[in-house]
Amino acid sequence: MSSFADFQRLIAQTTGADATVELLLLQMEPAAAKHFRLCAIPHQFDLSVFKLLMPEVEPVQAERRYQEFSCLSPVVNLTDALTLHDQARRFLFDQWLKENSSEFKMVSERLVKHFEKSGAVQNSYDYAYARRQRMFHMVGHDQSTGIEEFEKIFRDERIKGRLGECEALLALIREYDFILTQAHTSIVLYHEARLWFERRDWSHAEKLFRAVVAIDSLPQSYRIKSWNRIGLLFAKQRCWKDAILNLERAVRLAKESNDVQMLPFALHDLGTAYRDSGELDRSRRLLQESIHLAEKMQNTSCIAAAYNSLGTLERRGGDIRRGIEHYKTSLEYLRPLHDHLRTAQVYNNLGAAYADLGEWETSKEMYKKSLDLKTEAGDTIGLARTLSNLIPVYQHLFRLPDAIAAAEKATSIFETLRDPFSAAVATRNLAKIRRGTGTTAEIRANYLRAIELFRDAKDYDQAEATNKELYSYSRPVGMPGWYWTAIVFLLLVVVGFVAWHLLTAE
Repeated sequence: MSSFADFQRLIAQTTGADATVELLLLQMEPAAAKHFRLCAIPHQFDLSVFKLLMPEVEPVQAERRYQEFSCLSPVVNLTDALTLHDQARRFLFDQWLKENSSEFKMVSERLVKHFEKSGAVQNSYDYAYARRQRMFHMVGHDQSTGIEEFEKIFRDERIKGRLGECEALLALIREYDFILTQAHTSIVLYHEARLWFERRDWSHAEKLFRAVVAIDSLPQSYRIKSWNRIGLLFAKQRCWKDAILNLERAVRLAKESNDVQMLPFALHDLGTAYRDSGELDRSRRLLQESIHLAEKMQNTSCIAAAYNSLGTLERRGGDIRRGIEHYKTSLEYLRPLHDHLRTAQVYNNLGAAYADLGEWETSKEMYKKSLDLKTEAGDTIGLARTLSNLIPVYQHLFRLPDAIAAAEKATSIFETLRDPFSAAVATRNLAKIRRGTGTTAEIRANYLRAIELFRDAKDYDQAEATNKELYSYSRPVGMPGWYWTAIVFLLLVVVGFVAWHLLTAE
């Protein structure tokens, strides 16, 4: 390699990160230049990874070269590894993608094996990092296998509510945009839409899902999933007609393509939409059909979901004990799946059912189990729902400070996550609690905010009902208005008579 003084002099005459890297490579011996280019394939490299990139290099020579590279300006020194500056790495990595050479694939394969070994200890930071890096290099070695692994990790992180990790996974996979097939690009886009769905950005999610279904090479199962998600996002906004229209489309596509994996889930989601829109009989038939098909396929996850939804349906129909039986059946199916997020949702529903029966201590116990699991899973929106549900339980247990704290926290979360309907319900509950303890100004402010939030959610009936509740709170309690008018009139007569008498007296 040329002297660093010569190199720095040449650098001073160069502009642009790409030109700087090209110039650096020209100053290196061919073998060193090749080794430097290989350093762009991993995101960072310690000495062991550095040796893997060119295993034919003698260990002593590799160590010397590693030290030389650590002094170069495009290289960043980390605590126990090196990495290339973002622009330099992006430039060199894109070159590897354009070449798509057998060497690139072989190096990627070696890195896959390396990260398999380094991530041996599960449930640790090293394991999570190694799993992501293994996935990344799997895409470089075998694109189809890498995309499958990406989906597994993305699903695991989403179920745990780790949306930041999901975003990081998308950023990793997007580095391969240049070489991804159209079908794989559509799958990645679908998961990006799922991320926005989980973040409750309905307009952005809908836009992306519609972009997904417009891709001709999209696998049919993802077309079904996308229409199903479009239906669900309308359901989240309480737009039942649009929700059912799109969910029925997903069911129809699943039946036409004989997709026995997706059909039970599609039937389940359509059944819950009919339930929430008030058509309980139709909902029951769809949910039972979903269970029947899922049992044939031994799809435990779908069976658990359907029994949970049936439990809520029976509660709404007035058969609370039967609803509790369905919830407990759902828990039995969830137990071997170790799905903490959905288990927490079922415990939440059990808490609501026992509250319906007035069994407040049991209800609190169920809600507490739900809160613990949701906190562990990072399920923020679920946490807010359970806190909101705990409010009447705390009231009946005469724990008003706890009820107020739960209502305030739930309202804050709902508003942050842009769920105006749930925020409105929690805020109205806060107003009701404060009618026994708070100031008039606080109570009025809570009611007015609840009305505003119901209108934001386009639920004008609830907005009007809340407005009437505010009016009933604001007007005098006790005797009717005409009674007070009569008393005031009589007082005025008496005062007038006394005044006249005083004025005319000597």
